Amino acid sequence: MAEQTPKVTKITVDTPAQFDDAVKDLSGDVFVLMYGERKEDGDSWCPDCTAALPVIESALEARAGPSTLVECTVAREEYKGKPEYAYRTHERVALKAIPQLIKWSAEGAPPSLVEEDAGN
Repeated sequence: MAEQTPKVTKITVDTPAQFDDAVKDLSGDVFVLMYGERKEDGDSWCPDCTAALPVIESALEARAGPSTLVECTVAREEYKGKPEYAYRTHERVALKAIPQLIKWSAEGAPPSLVEEDAGN
């Protein structure tokens, strides 16, 4: 029996400094999720992130072909109230709020869903 490949390949990026290297060689259907860092119980410090994750995962699993989900950890103390935060100033990410789901491509400004939109 042939081994099935997962429909969604997940990559975790722990810091903004790792982001560009993590996405530079990815191709196909790539989605980037800016997600609040998880607490000890596994949930994010961001309640909107915790609510949106199962919706996002389900939608990706329902897609016809394989995709890659790059989950980027957003640490509360580095993000909250800091306009200079690396993902906020990144020219392609331009983080506005979390969760933020971005349809990543090699060129152009990527479309994204922010906060409540990511959970619907």
